[in-house]
Amino acid sequence: MGTFLAILNLIRSNGAEFENLCEVFLSLQINYPTLWRLVVLINLGSDVAARIQHQMLRRKAGEASVKEVHTGYMQADLSGSVFPEEFPEDGIPLVFESISFAYPTQGKPMVDGFTRHIRQGSLIAFTGPRGSGKSTILKLMGEVLMPSTGTISILPHLRILHVSAESTIWPGKVEENIFFGVCASLGIKTDEYAAPDRKTLDRGWHVCRTLNFPEHLQEFAQDLETTTELDHSMLPVSHKKLLHLARAFISNPEVLVGHEPTFFLPKELCVVVMNALTEFVKLRGLVPDDQKQESRRPRTMLFSSVESLELGYADDKSF
Repeated sequence: MGTFLAILNLIRSNGAEFENLCEVFLSLQINYPTLWRLVVLINLGSDVAARIQHQMLRRKAGEASVKEVHTGYMQADLSGSVFPEEFPEDGIPLVFESISFAYPTQGKPMVDGFTRHIRQGSLIAFTGPRGSGKSTILKLMGEVLMPSTGTISILPHLRILHVSAESTIWPGKVEENIFFGVCASLGIKTDEYAAPDRKTLDRGWHVCRTLNFPEHLQEFAQDLETTTELDHSMLPVSHKKLLHLARAFISNPEVLVGHEPTFFLPKELCVVVMNALTEFVKLRGLVPDDQKQESRRPRTMLFSSVESLELGYADDKSF
């Protein structure tokens, strides 16, 4: 009897350990596919070296272009001619020369020999049927993808921001979402959104008003003391889109690349957004009227669309 009781006690004491071990193995089995995909992604090849090389070439080409245009500016000044821009560099176009790109899984290039010179301060639309390469071209322009061949020449002082069609909402408050980009560029932590100077905050709130934010979102954006966080699972798709676009406008890049900026929006908001894009280009940024417009660098907007309403706002269209 004693031996039997000892065996039962051993089984009982070790049974709990085996139960825990079994739970661990079950957990691993459930999470293994996700972990394996993560390991595969971490070990994918990197294009960092190619990007470094691209940026070096971009800087070198930019310096040469600036030197050339300044020489022309001085000659024009000596001859008494009037230069069309306050800053000579503002007249240097964005150059895309013989750009080709092929996805690894495709046999033929998605973009083949694309060439375009784009004047700074332009609102340019890219349109065409599905699969024609609109998104790929914008990703190349936004430096999300690197071209297989060809040359992209954009002055190195011009900040480029790529904005996807799908809205990205971060966990947190409204102001943390809309000031995320500008905080990152200033080296400020996201939860220190109130740290930017008053001028930056005013610009952000001005952008929200320009995009016709719903009253409650506008109030949350301007309330620096609020602790109310966004429930993004319950947020209407149109509100997500407005937050997504506001973050881009507040970052205030010189070159803004956007995929279908009115995607998911009702017609009345489409008009609001397209008017905002036009103002962003014409006024050199969405900012209050207390800063001299001429002292700001030109703003260039490149976007994709198939809608006639949006295409009508473009200074030029590329098919």
